[in-house]
Amino acid sequence: MKPNLFLLGAAKSGTTALASFLGEHPQIFLSVSKEPGWFATDYRRGGGRGETTLRSFEDYEALFAEADRIPGIRYALDASTVYLKSDVALEAILDYAPEARILVILRDPVAMAQAFHMEALFNLNEDVEDFETAWRLQERRARGEAIPPGSAQPKRLQYRTVCAVGSQLEKVWAQVAPERRLVLFHEDFVADAGALWKDLLRFLELDPAPDIDLSRRVGAAHFNRSRALAKVYRHPLITPLRHRATALLRRTGTLDMAKRALARSAPRPALAADFEADLRAEFLPEVEKFVALTGLALGHWKPLPEALPSPLPAAP
Repeated sequence: MKPNLFLLGAAKSGTTALASFLGEHPQIFLSVSKEPGWFATDYRRGGGRGETTLRSFEDYEALFAEADRIPGIRYALDASTVYLKSDVALEAILDYAPEARILVILRDPVAMAQAFHMEALFNLNEDVEDFETAWRLQERRARGEAIPPGSAQPKRLQYRTVCAVGSQLEKVWAQVAPERRLVLFHEDFVADAGALWKDLLRFLELDPAPDIDLSRRVGAAHFNRSRALAKVYRHPLITPLRHRATALLRRTGTLDMAKRALARSAPRPALAADFEADLRAEFLPEVEKFVALTGLALGHWKPLPEALPSPLPAAP
């Protein structure tokens, strides 16, 4: 069965939890590797293509082969957050599966940017622990300067672009028919997961799945217990073994236990008020694009300042 349901992102907006819950539905098959990323050819890693360093299209489709052996499966799900920020992925997906359903879950872009910086640290793509300092390095990094040694994907250090929710949604609106797209909000997911889940199943025309525990925490803020151990865990030679082990741990229900051994949960530090105000000013054009597309007032997100400060200066 080839994938016909795509969760595009956005990054750090509840996609891990949403994909996990969808994968537990008896009519949905989640790819063996949660984020294949095959169609995002502008984001490559480790000499291969996609998040899993896939070598061929046959390798990609093999991730979903088991779906054909499971009775009642209606959707094969590819949940790759890289697709939403990619310039080429959505068009390639629709060429491959023109009738596919498209899901997008979004978040306040300021919170998203900070969370994505945390994820970049966790994945060893970033080495600057202070978010404000990392934000101010974007212009230098766009020129190829101040890139962390061994950073696999420097494009992911452009936090402003990664979290450009309005521009990203413009691509979805332009290419996907209204009846085949659904936009959800991380804030709704946190406030009332049950209501969001019902809306999602209605969109997918699926039966209820009452045994899924929507209160379970998945994908919360996390940090490496040991950076040295994380370097070993994420070494390119270990990657294929890690993906096979992840699939096995998921099937045996011990994946969360393994993750807790490698990572610790902790709240993200609060942003300084002036820095947060600057970020909201920076993201104002993206929020305005979003509102123009959807007509939503976006009470989900914190209000933008009335008196907008000047754009943030770049690092020297």
